[in-house]
Amino acid sequence: MIRFAIVMCCLLPLTMTSTTLADEAGATSWKDVYNSGQKAMDDGDYAKALEILAQSEKSATSAAGKAPAANGQGLALLRSRKYAEAIPHFERALKHDSNYLISRKNLGYAHVKMYALGLADKSVLEKAVEVLSSVPEGEASSLGEAKALLDLETKWAAAAASPAEPAGKTWRELADEGNAAESEGRFDHALKCFVACQAISKTSPSKAAACNLQGLTLMKARKFEEAMGHLEEACKTGSSNKTFLGNMGLCHLRLYEKNAEGDHLTPALEALRKVKEMDPSYKPESLALAEEYAAKAGMGKAEEKDAEPAAEAPAAK
Repeated sequence: MIRFAIVMCCLLPLTMTSTTLADEAGATSWKDVYNSGQKAMDDGDYAKALEILAQSEKSATSAAGKAPAANGQGLALLRSRKYAEAIPHFERALKHDSNYLISRKNLGYAHVKMYALGLADKSVLEKAVEVLSSVPEGEASSLGEAKALLDLETKWAAAAASPAEPAGKTWRELADEGNAAESEGRFDHALKCFVACQAISKTSPSKAAACNLQGLTLMKARKFEEAMGHLEEACKTGSSNKTFLGNMGLCHLRLYEKNAEGDHLTPALEALRKVKEMDPSYKPESLALAEEYAAKAGMGKAEEKDAEPAAEAPAAK
C-alpha cells in the first residue's frame, strides 16, 4: 500500500520577544504583530494566529515582512488541516518574494497532501513538481513523493483492461487476481475480486481478510470514507489481528487529516495503541503522527519518535 509521508510545519519567531494580543495596541512594527501570531500558533489557537498574521502582512512594508506573514497564515491553515485554503497564502508569499524557499516547499507539500487524502486529482501532483523543481536538491522532501505518485498514476493509466467478471475461482485465485489488479490501479476490478472472496468465504477469518482487502483497496484509491466500513467489519471478526487494527487506525488518521465529520483521532489512537500493546516492537509513522496530533490537541503527550524535517519560517532580514 502507498505510504504518504507527513511533514509537520512550524513557525519560528522573528525575534526572541513574544507579545500577547493585548500588547498589539502598543506594537511598533509588523515583527511585533508577527510574533503575537507565532504565540497564538504555539498555543494552538490557529484562528487567532491567522487573524494576527494577516495584520502583520498588511502592516509590513517590504517583501521581507509580507512573505513570512503570508506563509504563516498558510501554516496556520495547514495545522487546522485546511489544505486547500492554505495554498493561496503560500502562493501569495511567493508573489511577495519568488525566492522565498520555505513557502515554495510548503506549497508543494500542501499539493501532495491534497492528493494523498483524496481531496484532488493528479493535477495537484503536477503542480507540486513544478513548484518544487526549483528547490535545491535534498531540501524538497515532497518532490520525490510527488514524482513517485505521478509515476504510479502513469502506470495505472497504461494498465491493461480488466478481464471478465470473476467467477468460478477459489478464494486464493480471486485474492491473487484482486491484488494484481490493485497493483495496476484497476481498483474497481480488485474490489469485485475481493467482494467475491467475501461471498465464498466459509470461515470467519477468511471473511475478515476479504473485508480488510476491500478496505485497503479503497484506501489506495484514496476513498477513506468508503474504506472505513470494510475495515471495521474486518476488525469485528479479527479483533486480535494487528494488521486489521493497524489498517483501521491508519484510515481513521487519514479521515482526521481530511477534517472528516466525526471524531477520528480518538479511535485512531485506540486502534494503533492496541496494536502496540499486542506487539511492543510496533512503531509505525502512523502511531507517531497520531500521538503528535493528540499532543497538539491536548489529548496527551506525544511519544518519542523520529520526526520528519519540519518546514520552518526563518527570521526575515
